[in-house]
Amino acid sequence: MGKKGSKSQGAKDDAPNPEAVPNRDILQRLNFLYQASFYLTELSASTSSQQFDQRVSSCTGKRKQKRASSIHEDLPVNQEQTAQVKNLDIQSASEPMQVDHEPLQRRRDHKRKSRKDVKSSSHISRAYLKSMRIIGQKTMVRLDPDVKRTICRGCNSLMLPGVTANVRSKARSPRIHNISYICKTCSSSRRFPIPIQKTSKLDTSEPANLTN
Repeated sequence: MGKKGSKSQGAKDDAPNPEAVPNRDILQRLNFLYQASFYLTELSASTSSQQFDQRVSSCTGKRKQKRASSIHEDLPVNQEQTAQVKNLDIQSASEPMQVDHEPLQRRRDHKRKSRKDVKSSSHISRAYLKSMRIIGQKTMVRLDPDVKRTICRGCNSLMLPGVTANVRSKARSPRIHNISYICKTCSSSRRFPIPIQKTSKLDTSEPANLTN
């Protein structure tokens, strides 16, 4: 009886657990690296878009100032007003001019910091993806094909459609189409066939009369 009980306990211990995932720690590490790189790429893209909006607003402000100055020059001016303006110009020229350079310096420092942040975040995201590929190769863990297709082979950057990569669709044949991802950082492209969606044929036969 004792031997049978010990054998049954050993069989229970050796039974495989269906919920156990092989290489769980490696998969969790790869998942963390991919999610971190995705977050950093989105962060760098948002900061670059904010810089672009600031440039556009500054350009529009300069254009408005030029238009206002041109309108002011076109307006008729009296002789008394011109004499007063000349006197003010002479007085201002005689007095030493004080210029506050602090706001300009602050703007320059802010621009430099924002550019450094964008570069550092993009470089870190590439390093994460590169380490993810190396870990997968060394541990013999195969990545999902959908995940592989989002990684650039040239610079190891995450290719997000419309953000870090341009997407183009080209017809290879009347039935086969290819989709190409062009990386914005290194201009390398990857082509993948678009899967054909099978359309189910509709049943055109008349429905049976169930009332008879």
